[in-house]
Amino acid sequence: MSEGNIPVWWVGPDEFDLLAWIAILTVVLLGFGIVHLYARFDRWAEEKSTDTPLTTTIPTLLTVALLYELFPLDHFSILLPISAIVLAVTRDVMKYMSKKASEKGMG
Repeated sequence: MSEGNIPVWWVGPDEFDLLAWIAILTVVLLGFGIVHLYARFDRWAEEKSTDTPLTTTIPTLLTVALLYELFPLDHFSILLPISAIVLAVTRDVMKYMSKKASEKGMG
């Protein structure tokens, strides 16, 4: 390849690759931004769901969504996130039922 045919993005050995560092920094910042937005929404959803029977289920759904957003989970079985969601729903139902039972016992 002659000097005139070298692409603009080409970097030779032992040279500083500014474009690669910009790309790495952009990917890291985008990942941080996604996690930050999910965390803010998770906190907001947790505050709004304190008196509902889904206090654990909503953050679990957000966590599963975040994992599918960030990582390629195609090689995992679909039963993994479904079991996490079912466990969260079961915990919330049992917590809600025991809370209602204790309120009936007091009143």
